[in-house]
Amino acid sequence: MYQNDYFKYLNVGLPENIQRYKLAGYFDKAVELIDRKLGDEGVPEALRNCLVLQRELILRLPADFRFTHSEYGKRLYV
Repeated sequence: MYQNDYFKYLNVGLPENIQRYKLAGYFDKAVELIDRKLGDEGVPEALRNCLVLQRELILRLPADFRFTHSEYGKRLYV
């Protein structure tokens, strides 16, 4: 499978517990849960492909934000 083929599975969605961690910014915990889920052989192929893609996206997210929350607040009011 090519790397971009995983995008077909994006609409499968993350399990609710992983989605909550991702949206709250707890990326390490979300990746940990994804890794645990990927270790389960009973995960359907579509969900497995979605998890592989989401794991990569989550790992790249911190690089998209240049400032921490406190640094951003300081720049806003200077």
